[in-house]
Amino acid sequence: MKTDPRDFFADMGSNALKAALAISPLVASQIVIQKLFNKRIQTYQPLWYQVSDFDGLERKKHVFTSNKGQKLTGYLYSSRLSKKQVGIVIVAHGFGGGGQTTYMDCINYLCAHEFYVFAYDATGNDESEGNGIIGFPQGVIDLHYAINYVHKLKEYNDLPIMLFGHSWGAYSVSNVLYYHPEVKAVVALSGFNQSTGLFQAQANRYMPGSEGGLIPYLEDYEKQHFDKLANTTAMRAFAKSQSAVYVIHSKDDNVVPFEAGFQMYFDEYKGDPRFKFESYNYRGHGTIYYTEQGKEYTEKFDKEWKSFLRNKPNEQQKIEYINNNLNREIWNNRLDQNLFSRIVDFYKQNI
Repeated sequence: MKTDPRDFFADMGSNALKAALAISPLVASQIVIQKLFNKRIQTYQPLWYQVSDFDGLERKKHVFTSNKGQKLTGYLYSSRLSKKQVGIVIVAHGFGGGGQTTYMDCINYLCAHEFYVFAYDATGNDESEGNGIIGFPQGVIDLHYAINYVHKLKEYNDLPIMLFGHSWGAYSVSNVLYYHPEVKAVVALSGFNQSTGLFQAQANRYMPGSEGGLIPYLEDYEKQHFDKLANTTAMRAFAKSQSAVYVIHSKDDNVVPFEAGFQMYFDEYKGDPRFKFESYNYRGHGTIYYTEQGKEYTEKFDKEWKSFLRNKPNEQQKIEYINNNLNREIWNNRLDQNLFSRIVDFYKQNI
């Protein structure tokens, strides 16, 4: 159901990419870029969360412009269950699973606990324009424009701003601190320090020794497209920022390796009261913020869904399968509310 660097390197490591790398690292890097970044990512709508799935949740559509004039679609969420709002949380979504609707369960919890939430689809995702994301630094750019847009909303511009991101979104909310000292607090789940650092970790895992050939070309590609942003890292942003940072990661994460983010942050900041660290052993990547039951159900459904798709069903058959096999009661209530209670407390303590 998702595309990520792990799937790409694992699938390609023994065939096309490996052969291309042997012939030309430049060609191999172009394959990586084309497969991952130069295509749109759309959430499969029958599996989307709906606002009606969550009692009291409401949203208003907003459209704003990013760096090259592309229109990005966002939503300002609130909850009728919350009597007051003490801040606004901007959500940056992950890579490969579609846009912001993937995190609507997270959004709902934050809204029900005294926050507005502004969540948007990044370039090349779901309701936003763009033929692809171009590269991971685009997430930092889009988030920068989202923060600036929220500042211009008169109804909300007196509220303190917090950030929330998972995976690519965690990379984005961490890196953007270099440019936004006004951000009060950041929650980064399963994130990575630097875009090419993630590729280096994945290439080393699935094709040992290949990273030396790939990474220089990927770095050149990013410099061509993102200029100075290609060199940004979360570590540099943390050093410049005074924002409170809550880092969450699982040691068994096989999409973003533990050492690509959490471990280096912990080694540098473990004694700094500005930082809060929480690690798990068996939470995975996309399921890190779910309960054990939610994680087990997600993995079970994903496995069965992928098996079903191998038979190349038509659209009607897909919808029938979802209607007959997806337990919406479990699906909509996978969130680990104890974890999110700690996240809410962290935000409120740092307003």
